[in-house]
Formats: sequence, structure tokens, C-alpha cells
Amino acid sequence: MENINLSNSTMLDVRNWIQDKKPYRAATEKDYLAQIERCPRIYNANRLEDISPSVEAFAARFQRNDFPAGFKTPDAYRAWRRKMIAILKRFHGEFASKAQRAGRKDGWADLLDVCVSLLEMKGGSSLQGLIPIRLLADEARKADQQPDQLTEPFLTELSDALRGTQRRSVGNAIRNLEIMRQNSPALDALLPPGPLPDLAKVRRSGQVPLPEYLKVQLDRLVEDMGGGVYDEILDESLEGKSPATLQTYRAALGKYLGSAMKLGMLGRTSGITDAFTKDVFVSVLRDWIAETDPARKISDRSMRSYVGKLRAAAVQLNAPIIPLMDKTLNANRNMRKGFEDGKRMPEHVRLFCSRLVRDRRAELTFLSLHTQFRKRALALINKPDADTYDEERIVQFGMLAAFCAIGLWGVPLRLGNLIRLRHRGENPTLVLPYGSRDRAHILISAQDVKNSRPIRAEISQGPTRGLEVLQWYIDEIRPRIPWADRSPFLFPGYSGTLIGQKTPGDWLTNHTRAIGLPMTPHNLRHGLATLHLKYHPGDYGGAARLLCNTPQTVRQYYAWIDEEAEMRNVQQEVAKLGGFSDEL
Repeated sequence: MENINLSNSTMLDVRNWIQDKKPYRAATEKDYLAQIERCPRIYNANRLEDISPSVEAFAARFQRNDFPAGFKTPDAYRAWRRKMIAILKRFHGEFASKAQRAGRKDGWADLLDVCVSLLEMKGGSSLQGLIPIRLLADEARKADQQPDQLTEPFLTELSDALRGTQRRSVGNAIRNLEIMRQNSPALDALLPPGPLPDLAKVRRSGQVPLPEYLKVQLDRLVEDMGGGVYDEILDESLEGKSPATLQTYRAALGKYLGSAMKLGMLGRTSGITDAFTKDVFVSVLRDWIAETDPARKISDRSMRSYVGKLRAAAVQLNAPIIPLMDKTLNANRNMRKGFEDGKRMPEHVRLFCSRLVRDRRAELTFLSLHTQFRKRALALINKPDADTYDEERIVQFGMLAAFCAIGLWGVPLRLGNLIRLRHRGENPTLVLPYGSRDRAHILISAQDVKNSRPIRAEISQGPTRGLEVLQWYIDEIRPRIPWADRSPFLFPGYSGTLIGQKTPGDWLTNHTRAIGLPMTPHNLRHGLATLHLKYHPGDYGGAARLLCNTPQTVRQYYAWIDEEAEMRNVQQEVAKLGGFSDEL
């Protein structure tokens, strides 16, 4: 590598380096060279010279949970990705640097020894929990920070610098350390006093935190926008927006105000009306469009959605920039692209759904998530030496089992509606079997749904075991949750009446990755609709009923399923005309 300018190197240089320097054994060299030769086809490039060997660019383009075309199975893709990252890291000398850091005799070495001892007492499989801790140790060593220096400022800076997967791993490491220190005075002595900062909470996302008075103004504005029409006769508001919809307005306004403060367009005493001027709006939009960091970049689709919600806020405030916002929505190139993107399924969601269509094993895993999570919870419940960490996971697995039982075999609710299901108190939204009533009913009014369409669904006893798993959660798992008796909600939070949306979403993402089908809560909706259309081609009305949506919206999102099937049929017909068999 001494003759290679790494800043201008290409994948051809990587291949030549392997052939010239012989850093691997013969069999490994042959395998790795074969993986590199596949790159032009996978990248849709013509030559190795046209491909960058940057580790960061590779990891950003080829996410671990993707399943791009050109691979027969997800495992084959992940194997290729793993080998390529190993090649590129060694080419850039990262392995040697990492090995040098790992050999240090410092506070991290002591901490890792303690963690190994704690996890070995729990069994060999528990050593997987050491992987994210090793990653945190390596990142901290790069910055010359010891375990007792895991402060909020350091973690804030670290979270901004890491890619999404690495950031989540470091967050898992912090949670694991916080759980393990409760059972180990030796580990507790190596860490800072008091709880470790939650990485998800300290992450800045490129924004300046809003002052408290501005948060109050934001909440008041959102409430005014979503209150609907007030009826003085009955003393009630009609046609108000759902809580889920109001949350999207809060997110858009929070992002806008935070960006304005970061740019210095708002002072610490500015009111919310000061943000709705031409200078602020133009500066924030230019900043969003110019952003290049993948961790902070807003898609055109999201940007258009944000601007639409900002316009609604401007109307509520009677701000003078409404004509400018209208012109931006209609004329700006990013806004127009965002409008078109909004009519189609996002690419990462399509990759997940396409995997369900192509891979029968993935389909069966998806449809059995509720029983798989219950099995994992039961295994920990029956464990003779369960500890605090195990109890945490019992609740997580049990709650996810109920989530999936409802989402797969009841109705695929949006996460906001799912966590707000009430099975206690008057007018519950989840009515359980009782007496001669042999099934559970889900009853959600239109005003509580994002698209204002009421939801009526049921979960029956049967081979799907959906109702069985749900009842098991209520009887066996929910009582394990602290303060559960105080909450009327099916899914209570640890310290309040309702669990936050982010928590179950993170649990599902982390634990489905271990199962082999990484997904988000919204994938339950998309996955079920995809499988319905796979077995009932063209039945957009049925898929719409399943999603409690309109056939037009479903057709826009899922037309690709029929289009791919039609393309295969056309190609077969063309082959027949040429005298070739269907197998070609």
C-alpha cells in the first residue's frame, strides 16, 4: 500500500493490492478476489476503476438488512457484504489499528474482563452481548476516553459521528452496561457515578435543543391546528386530527425550529411566529437540501411532507409567507420529486416486501413472529438462574409477541394506534372474549386514526394462535411490568400509563434481527398487504380493507407486485415467440 494514494484509490487498487502483497492465505485470496470481481455487476458499474473502496461509502450503500438484486438469498448477500468490509478495512489499515487499540492495558481492558466473567456465568450464548461493548470500547479508545468518561458531551459527539448501525450498537452497549452494573460492584466502580446517558436521548440530530418556552408555544400551536371545529351547543370539537397526525405536525415544527436555531435565525427569546418569515423559511429549506450527511439528510419525500405541515401552521398563525410556501411546493425541484416519491413505496420497504414475496422461509418467519417471541420469553421464564437482564427481555419478548399477534392475526395497526389499545375502563378499544363472546374485537373510532377511517376487526381462536398469544401476554407478562395496574392501556410504560412509540419499535428492530428478519413495526402492515396481493393478485380492495385504507392508496404503493409479475409473463411470451422454452 505504500505506493497507493488511498484518497484516490479504486476497487482495482484493492484487487491489485491483494495480488501483489499476498495478505491472505491462498484459499482466502481466491475467495476474496472472486468477491471483488462481482462488484461491477452489483454496483451497476462497468469497471473496477469506477468503484470507490471507501468503507463508509460501502456501508452506506449496502446496509446489512438490505437484500439487493443479484443474490439468491439474504444470507448470501450478508456473506458477500461481510467479506467486502473485511477486505476494505484491511486495505485501509483499520484492522492493524484496531488490533493495536485492543491490546491496550487500560480501563477498557479491565471493564471487558469483568463483562466476560458476568456473561460467562449466564452461558455461552450471552457472550453476544459483549459485541456492542467491544465496539464502544474501540470508539472510546480512538478518542482516548476511559470507561469513567462516558459523559453526555462525549456520547453526543460520538453519536453524531457514527453511522446508524454503529450508533445503535453503541446504544445497546450502554443499555447492557447499565443492566450489568446492577449486579456487579466491580463493573459499577469502573463506570461514571449515576446512570449512563441514553444515546437516543443525547443525540442531537444536527439540531439545537428548543428552549422550554418555545416547546410550550409549539404544543399550543399543534393543539390549535388539530382541535377541529368547536360546537358551542354540545361543548365539543368535531373533525379534530388524530393523535398520530398531531405527532407528525410536532415533528415537522420541531425540526424546522431546531434548524432555524442552529442557523442562528432565531434567538433564545424569539417566539414561534418569528420563524415564519421569508428569510427563515428560505434559509432552513436551503440547509435541508444542501445537507450531505446521511444521518441527517431529509429525503425529498419527508421534506415535502414537512413543508405541507409548515404551511398549515402558517395558516393557523396567519403568517405572510403562505404564497411563498405554495410556490415552493409547486415549483421547487425537491418538492416535486417528493410529491412523486410519496406515491410509491419507499425503496427500503420495497426490499423488505420483495423478500417476503421471493423467500418462502422469510414469509413463514414473518407469519410466526408472535409464537417465536413467546417461545423466547418462555425459555427465559423457565431459566433457573434468571436475573434482572433476563427479566427485562421477558417483558420485551412478551410484549412483542402480543404486538405481532394483533398485527398479524387481528389488524395491522399503525404503531400509534397499537400502543394506545385499552382493555380496561369504559369503552375499551380492545374487547376481550367473555362468556359466550369467543373472540376479541378491536374498535377504534375515526377521530383516533391517521386517515380518519374507523377500525373494526377481530381476533379469533384457531390455528394461528393469535388470540392465544394475546391472552397469554395479558395473563402472564403484563403483570410483570411495574405500575401495570395503574394503566388502562394494554401496553403500559415502565413509569407511566402508556409506553412510548420508540421503545417497542427499537425492541422489534433489535430482536427480529436476531431472528433473521429485521423489520420495523410498520413492516407488519406492508408485509401483510404484500402477502395478500401475492396470493390474490390485483385485489387492492381486499388489501385496502386489511390496512383500513383506500384502494387508490394501496394501488399506488403495491402496484409493483403486479408489474413485476406482468414483466415476467411478458418475458416468457417473448421467449416463446423466439422458439425458446419457458425455462429460459
